[in-house]
Amino acid sequence: MAAKPIIDILLVVKSLNNIDNYTKELFQLGYEAKGEYGFVGRRFFQKGGDNRTHHVHVFEEGNPEIERHVLFVEYLKCHPKK
Repeated sequence: MAAKPIIDILLVVKSLNNIDNYTKELFQLGYEAKGEYGFVGRRFFQKGGDNRTHHVHVFEEGNPEIERHVLFVEYLKCHPKK
């Protein structure tokens, strides 16, 4: 896949408000806050600028996108040549 070898990290939290409080600290670690970035109820951070190395996806408990992201990873594991 063209997007790889980027490390994707999926976090599930009780409240997105708590994550919003740590944007400054994540920036100091090299992560750029992208807001929802196409998914309602997500906070997305990327590291590495044009040479991205890490993506952090943060969802609140119960968001259906969590399962979709996990199923996508499972699909890729079962179909490594895609």
